[in-house]
Amino acid sequence: MIYLSHLLNSVIEDSSDNEVGVLRDIIVKHSDEGYPALEMILIKDKKHKKEVGIPFKYVENLSKGEISLNKIYNKIETEDVKKSNYVYLLRDVLDNQIIDVNGIRVVRVNDVKLAMIEGELCVVGLDISFKGVLRRMGLAWLDFFHVFKVNLINWKDAQHVHGTLQLNTISEKLHRLHAADMANIVESLNAKQGTKLLSTLDTKDSAKILEEVNPTLQKTIVGMLDKEKALKIIEKMSIDEITDLIQSMPYHKAKQFLSDLHSEKLEKIEELLLYPEDTAGGLMTNEFIAVLPNWTKDDAINKIKEVSKKFRTISYIYVIDKRGKFLGPVSMRSLLVADKNTKLKKLLKPAKFLVTLRPENSLQQVVNIMTKYDLFTATVLNKKGRLLGIVTLDDVMRCLAPTA
Repeated sequence: MIYLSHLLNSVIEDSSDNEVGVLRDIIVKHSDEGYPALEMILIKDKKHKKEVGIPFKYVENLSKGEISLNKIYNKIETEDVKKSNYVYLLRDVLDNQIIDVNGIRVVRVNDVKLAMIEGELCVVGLDISFKGVLRRMGLAWLDFFHVFKVNLINWKDAQHVHGTLQLNTISEKLHRLHAADMANIVESLNAKQGTKLLSTLDTKDSAKILEEVNPTLQKTIVGMLDKEKALKIIEKMSIDEITDLIQSMPYHKAKQFLSDLHSEKLEKIEELLLYPEDTAGGLMTNEFIAVLPNWTKDDAINKIKEVSKKFRTISYIYVIDKRGKFLGPVSMRSLLVADKNTKLKKLLKPAKFLVTLRPENSLQQVVNIMTKYDLFTATVLNKKGRLLGIVTLDDVMRCLAPTA
């Protein structure tokens, strides 16, 4: 079992047993797949007092406290070590932060483990334990009762967030994480790193993650993002989330953001800004699928296909008359099992039998009503029965536990 800490500053001898320098770093090629084999060792040349890269093919023996070369030093062809796809284990990995993709957390690397794989010495793991700290300090012997356990993260499960990689490449595993888990990672980083992480992602993915970030950091990140990038991300967020973000900004900045938004959502955002945050009107979203009572099932399905990309989930469609009065919802289950020519007025649950909300209802009233009647969604109507928006259980929970 070899660790980087065992090797750093080891004396290096060539094939004639001459001391040629000391080890300063080990270099591998960056790869998103597998375990990277050692490409070069970086040594401090004893004679010329400069750093030199030696291809790993010239290394005959590399073990704890002993590194030897298989050729006379003068016969070795050194290489350029400034290539962008190289990773220096000491400079870029040790003591730097990484994202543990499986553990969904940000941790600091205390040591790097090397092992033989198919005849090549490779980087296989990152030690994040206190034992790694003791090993680097030469104090591993203090743990003679083996109280401290090695805690290794598989190299393939780590995403670097510092050093030369600088978040320029994001692993596929990181892309597959849920937006809420990615938000936890962003919150574990400092604001600059979190902003950089969001900048490297697809705009749509960044929007989903930003929606999950706590409001204080969310506002900070938006302020640190390039203005054009920030606007693109914000325009991909849901209307109620954009509204919450704008409400958290100082008046002059909120006004500026509204004037810069080139979104079809702008009118709906301005509607929501009329309501206090802790009311049904402030909690609701006015993004919903509205249909007419004489539409058939096929008409509704075609409408859903047309607009489905705007919604994360669709549980109901909402039947209104030509004046916008709410007639009742149709569940997706009812829609799917109905005959294709069935009119929606035959499938809806009449509004008069439903418990609905008013925009002025307080948060506590919303919680009480939705809890009492086991509602996952509740419609918000004005005094004339016009459908204004929808409050979901998710909206309520986010308000009650904003840091969850």
